[in-house]
Amino acid sequence: IRGLFATPVMPNPASQKLLTRHGYIPTGMYFHAGGPESLGASGDGFHPMDCGFSVYIYDKETEHVLYAHDEIKDFVKDIFGEVGLNYRFAEACEGDGAADAFAEGGTDLDLNHEVVSKLLEVRIRNISPDYKEKIDALPYFDEGSETEALMMLMCMNEPLCPECYEYLRSRGFIFSGLVPGGEQDLIVMQHLRHPIYRDFLHIEPDYERVLDLLYEVNGADME
Repeated sequence: IRGLFATPVMPNPASQKLLTRHGYIPTGMYFHAGGPESLGASGDGFHPMDCGFSVYIYDKETEHVLYAHDEIKDFVKDIFGEVGLNYRFAEACEGDGAADAFAEGGTDLDLNHEVVSKLLEVRIRNISPDYKEKIDALPYFDEGSETEALMMLMCMNEPLCPECYEYLRSRGFIFSGLVPGGEQDLIVMQHLRHPIYRDFLHIEPDYERVLDLLYEVNGADME
């Protein structure tokens, strides 16, 4: 075990305060993690439920070699610095020919469809040159799909990660944070059919800071 990962809810700050008190560091946001009906007494029943990402890391010695798109490098530096992880960005030449090592098996998409919350979670592994066709074939993009949000978890330790990130951004995805410090360091990206209701979030200052950083990365795409 290299660390612990938690997703405190955003409609009220209780779990955020508890995690911060125990040393968890906010690393991103999980927008539209549940439908309005999942809020119970903590919400108004009309807005989707949002969560945060936070980590408590035990292993801070292992070096993490990262392939990060230029758009998020400042965010990555900030979060990895806050968490205290040992890392370096891979040089461009380190990725030369590396994609060939992934090509034989092809891109692997692991799908988890949360029917009640109308959320599709997708974990991308072994990012290979066929990633575009695999992403385009996701049921979320089918005409008439009732799924309201798509969350993509993508490994930042693979050479084609920056290229895949750029493609997802072109498809309307926003960058929503990181899940760092494990065997793999994950980028989180989301495609949302409904806006982010920032005024409905009740968050602690550390999570507000991360949210502001996400707005800096995504710009008008977060509106």
